[in-house]
Amino acid sequence: MEDQKIIENEKFDSLDTGEHKEIICNNSELDNITLTDNANINVKECIFVNSTIRKMTVSGIESAKRIIFINCKVRELLIEDSYLPHLQFIGCDIFDSKFENSNLPGLIFSGDTGKPPGDALTKIQKLLKKNSKKVFSKDLINESVINRTEFLFCDLNDMLVDQTNFVDSKFKHCHIEQLKIMNDVVFQNIDFSGSKFIESSLGNCVFRKIKFRKGFFLVSWLDAVLRKLLSTACLFVNFVLCKGHWNRSIKTEGSLMHFRRFLKRFLYKCNKFHVLVDLISITNFREIRYKEADFSEEYHFWLHIQDLDFIHTFKERHPIFASITFWTSNHMRSFGALFFSSLFVVFVFSLLYSTGWTEFIYWANVGERGAAETYFYLSCKIFTNFGIDPFDAANWKTEFLVIAEIMIGYFALGTLLSIILFPFSRRSSMPQSNTKKGNEEQRD
Repeated sequence: MEDQKIIENEKFDSLDTGEHKEIICNNSELDNITLTDNANINVKECIFVNSTIRKMTVSGIESAKRIIFINCKVRELLIEDSYLPHLQFIGCDIFDSKFENSNLPGLIFSGDTGKPPGDALTKIQKLLKKNSKKVFSKDLINESVINRTEFLFCDLNDMLVDQTNFVDSKFKHCHIEQLKIMNDVVFQNIDFSGSKFIESSLGNCVFRKIKFRKGFFLVSWLDAVLRKLLSTACLFVNFVLCKGHWNRSIKTEGSLMHFRRFLKRFLYKCNKFHVLVDLISITNFREIRYKEADFSEEYHFWLHIQDLDFIHTFKERHPIFASITFWTSNHMRSFGALFFSSLFVVFVFSLLYSTGWTEFIYWANVGERGAAETYFYLSCKIFTNFGIDPFDAANWKTEFLVIAEIMIGYFALGTLLSIILFPFSRRSSMPQSNTKKGNEEQRD
């Protein structure tokens, strides 16, 4: 037992781990505790049971320590710049805490104190003996509460959530992959700005007062341009490093993700840019299973998830057409994008009409090479009136251009009608409350 240290029924403001590898605190009060690799280099596992923790800091952990909180009251917990693959909160109430710039794979929030994951139950029963039954009684607590807690720039992969209420909390600019929500989970007044959810399962949970970011078209456009430039740069670097042989060993998507996160973190260091970073960010969802989730009080959030789910599938099946709809109307969701793309088309055709190899008849001054404004007005008339005007093309080249602009005009009209009518058509399938019938109809 030299590698283990058991602390019971004590109140202390410093955690002296010594040479011990396992620390277990039971029914204790901890105040202003700091856990770092430098000060606690030998510790591999810390388990806090039935304890009250006030102001605890976990900083700079890179040695994969295992930290478990069971039936604890935790206030002002700060976890920053750390790698903790075995962080678990079982039946805990957490208040005024912050998780920042950390990688937390396998993070667990659960309210079921009767079944701690892994070998924690067996280990504590053996060490605490008499108190173990009381510690793990289901009657002690019914659910966990995470209140006023912020997750900022964290990697939360393989996260498990069960019987937990998240209230007045923030998940901002986090990468959340393979999140699994089990039963009786509530998200109320939560900010998901800038976070990305991938291959996650939203089980039996309820969403209320959710804040998220759809992202402006300009932001999406700049992101697409940046992705293209970075892809070209990665190919060039691979070409140089591989001595003339093209190689795609450098992943564009991963490089872009790290670059964006670095840029956001840099701007976040300046308090004046916090709002700007949140404003231009996008709350992204990909391959999400949400059949059992209750969105009855968050219709717009449900629509956002549905839109992203459709767009991801659309890109996989029709990549070329998906690119066209993105650049012209942000996948048929933006009036502004459609307006500027249409204006660009009109401008391009006006330049083509003004060249010497096109000519119109029955239109004042056009056949005589009129001013640039005349051709721009002519292009507008063709684009919006679909060619129904008192003019005629004098040669086959002009006929080809007019037909092409008319077809693009019809496509723009169809896109405009889709943008207007699509939201109304989906109101008939608004999510219901979390009943069996509502869940069956929600995905359809």
